[in-house]
Amino acid sequence: MNVISHNCPTCSAALTFDVDTQNWTCDYCKTAFTITELMNYHKSRRNSETQSMHGYVCDNCGADIVTYDDSISSMCVYCNSPIIIKDRIEGEYKPDLISPFTHTKEDIIKEFLRLKEDRGLVPKNFFNKKNIVSVNGVYIPLFVVTCEVSASLHGDGVVNKDFRSSFIRKGTMQLKDVPADALSTIDDFYIRALEPFDYNKLKKFEYPYLAGMSAEAYDTSKEEVYEQQIMERIEEAAYDQLLKSGKKYFSYEILSKEIKTFCSEFKHALVPIWCVHIKYGNKDYVYYINDQNLKIAGTFPVSIIKETILYLFAILLNLFLIVCGRLFDAPISYFIIIVGTVLIWYICSAILSSYKKIKAGVKNKKYITGGSFIPIVSSDSDYSTR
Repeated sequence: MNVISHNCPTCSAALTFDVDTQNWTCDYCKTAFTITELMNYHKSRRNSETQSMHGYVCDNCGADIVTYDDSISSMCVYCNSPIIIKDRIEGEYKPDLISPFTHTKEDIIKEFLRLKEDRGLVPKNFFNKKNIVSVNGVYIPLFVVTCEVSASLHGDGVVNKDFRSSFIRKGTMQLKDVPADALSTIDDFYIRALEPFDYNKLKKFEYPYLAGMSAEAYDTSKEEVYEQQIMERIEEAAYDQLLKSGKKYFSYEILSKEIKTFCSEFKHALVPIWCVHIKYGNKDYVYYINDQNLKIAGTFPVSIIKETILYLFAILLNLFLIVCGRLFDAPISYFIIIVGTVLIWYICSAILSSYKKIKAGVKNKKYITGGSFIPIVSSDSDYSTR
């Protein structure tokens, strides 16, 4: 019997055919796709569907499995046995390193439900085990670079209202473990929100680590990853170091900059994440969790009742501020009312935004672990603006 396994365009997990809807449904995020949507998606990614499909036989039950060339490890849909497609991780596709999973599915469920303690605006019943549709572990591919950098900056900064300064910064540095994900089927923002990964936990890659877990092969070349992601991170880290090496400015403008890099190590690594799918209020919520540090990426629903109470509290606090301000007939009281009103509503907006938006990952300068910086030139020339 032949089993055709597609990959979800949203999260790259396996798709299965739903006989009731006659559509394909993702095992992870439960997103449904029509045959037209699937074919258009795969045609946009590959020149030929036939060339991108390969057949494999389950060693346990003998089922023939036909898959696209993204997944390198999965489970047989008949006997649930682990399947490792070895020829997809040989040669240039074979990972150099892997960070094995350290948590069980039960650990992840417990950690996710624990979020109820610090997510006060989320509906009361959201963090309920009954709402969890699936919890799956998957290895995702990263390219990790160690390099030597030589960089320089020329800019103009503000000293005070009367003086500005022309500055020059030059230096060399070594950057270690600059990461970038090499999988196009998961949004980069999710992966960056899970950073930093601990690269000290990486071990030499061996096939048995994949057993029982899903794993994805990279679908973006080293050259593309380097040009589109890694160089951006290297530049930000380098220029940040240069700007710290001299006088600090209230504001500044970069007039010119130059950077040269030499990569001494380019590693292909697999790192572990968990995908948690929640069904609540006829809506689907998908969360990604870093297995190493249990950092989570995703958006949370906000209770309408709790949101209303928050706004009512803000209105009452605002009215109290206005009443107190009117007791004092002085210009400063009106200033306090305006500033206080803006601050109150800004805080309310920030609180709600933290629930409804994916939290950004750590700054580029911080997820680069290790490295050294040697300043060569740091000069500042003040001049009058009068």
